[in-house]
Amino acid sequence: MNSDPKYLTIFRQGNIHIVDMFEQNTLFPKREITIEDSFIQDICRDVQRITLLANRRYFDSSVKQGDTLVLEELKKVGSVIFSQLLPDEVKTNLRNSKSTALFLKLDEHLIHIPWELCFDGNDFLTTKFRTGRQILTAQTFQKKGQRPHINQDSKVKMLIIVDPSETLKYAQEEAESLCSILDKSTNIDVELIGGQQATKMNLISELNGKDIVHFIGHSFFDVRHPENSGWVLKNSILTPSEIIRMDLPPFMVFSNSCQATAAKNHLMGYVYDEQSFGVGGGFLLSGVQNFIGPFWIVHDEDSVSFSSDFYKAFMAGSSLGEALHIAKENIIREKGWDNLLWASYVLYGDPTLRIKSNRDKEKVEEKIIHNDDLEFKTVTTPQSDVSSLNYESLVYKTKSSIFKPIIISLALIILLGLGIYIFAPTIIHSFSDFISNRLETKWYPVSGSWGYKDGKYTLITEFWDGTAVSYFDQKEFSNFQLTMNIYKGEEAWPDAAFGVIISSNVKGDALILYFRDGEAGWVIERNGVRGEIIGKALSDVPAKSRLKLIGAKGSYQAYLNGIKLAEIENNLFTKGKIGVIIESRWRIPPGFKNIEVKKLEGL
Repeated sequence: MNSDPKYLTIFRQGNIHIVDMFEQNTLFPKREITIEDSFIQDICRDVQRITLLANRRYFDSSVKQGDTLVLEELKKVGSVIFSQLLPDEVKTNLRNSKSTALFLKLDEHLIHIPWELCFDGNDFLTTKFRTGRQILTAQTFQKKGQRPHINQDSKVKMLIIVDPSETLKYAQEEAESLCSILDKSTNIDVELIGGQQATKMNLISELNGKDIVHFIGHSFFDVRHPENSGWVLKNSILTPSEIIRMDLPPFMVFSNSCQATAAKNHLMGYVYDEQSFGVGGGFLLSGVQNFIGPFWIVHDEDSVSFSSDFYKAFMAGSSLGEALHIAKENIIREKGWDNLLWASYVLYGDPTLRIKSNRDKEKVEEKIIHNDDLEFKTVTTPQSDVSSLNYESLVYKTKSSIFKPIIISLALIILLGLGIYIFAPTIIHSFSDFISNRLETKWYPVSGSWGYKDGKYTLITEFWDGTAVSYFDQKEFSNFQLTMNIYKGEEAWPDAAFGVIISSNVKGDALILYFRDGEAGWVIERNGVRGEIIGKALSDVPAKSRLKLIGAKGSYQAYLNGIKLAEIENNLFTKGKIGVIIESRWRIPPGFKNIEVKKLEGL
């Protein structure tokens, strides 16, 4: 790889882009390009269209392996970004350059543009260069205790935060994989915290002074109040403003969550808000110098291998940019170009930063990508077996006092779930009494069959098989898939149902924050064969009002075991109670006292 990095700086004044580029011994003259806001928004909308297309094809088993439709669409929009947003001299230089580190110094009003997806006719910037972003901002903030580097002579302090909301299916698998890799390094002290122990108080205490933080969970962006954005915890949000007040913020944060760096929500909801950087920007403003996160929703099962590949390379001596590049190569080779995980992850920080461990490292062979057919050659990375024993030993070694009560609680919940599954027809009303006595801030699983499988407790029987692949924010609930086959034949639990049924495996944690009082609800209709949900803002629904359905000219197309939504509305919505289905588990939202579980008429 060419050792001389490039520096591409892009400012924006009104509708004018001011672009200059610098590399060793060469300074390109500044160039100005007129770009309308509406054109930039059109680009972002097209990126969203492609990501939704990729998600749908990802879950469609009928799509043939190697289908390149998504890749071709991404090339088109990448070509537009490259040709229209960059001056000719810069385009020529980038097109003719060999692979090297590329620093993208971006105006704060331009960070929502996926610059890494620029396509020069042969390569995307993100697959050719080792890119790293820096934000150019006029905002004033005070940096506290900023580290100039990670001290290689002392042990690196790392914190892994595992699924604070307890809703992420692949969180444990990712933690196991990371612990297996990191446990082999003698110069890293790893602490792990998760579940109910990952409270705001505990996290603020644990985050301070750590060198590296890896977050596995969900993030949330509040369009109306960006300052309330952050990481989703069990019953709260850890916000950038709270991170800013830390005395010694982490040197590097890897936020493996959906929406983590979708700053200002442009790639999801497309609400243009120039005053907020989103979750990733909050870390940068707090003094975190290096932040890695995804632009859009991540398929959790693939993000496990992605993050593992990144740490294998990084701990073996690769730079941040190189390690991220290797992880992207691997996911492309394993899953293909249509899986957009390779395009999602972006680095805010220094792509040339390296860390050395004291143990002998396996050599990581770096591959320079520059060819016409976008084929990848073999990449050699360190091999490491993933073992749950390594994960468990590390957990008990570092946080034994925390995880023992969690495991005990999990066992009780599992036993409770099994009992409900077996004896549901006779004990469901007793279970509702149990809830009313203890329902404060926790979620309680009500259905599903739990068992011990493959070395871990898992949900064996699911009562629905739909998958939500889109996005939700406070203002509108759009493009979610609604699955109505929750009940299966004679096993239906009609008297356990109450409230509106929502299927969401990506934003349910944020959704519940708006249901705290339990006095407002959602308007839902299945609209078309894909079952997309149309919603109405909670703020527009009067408290304790009976909800009304909206949709395609009053044609109700959604059914629940033969009952139309119109009939469900009449039976369930009179008190504004809400039930939510998240991650294939029926859960009771917090805040409802003395719940009367009402049997539906007609079931």
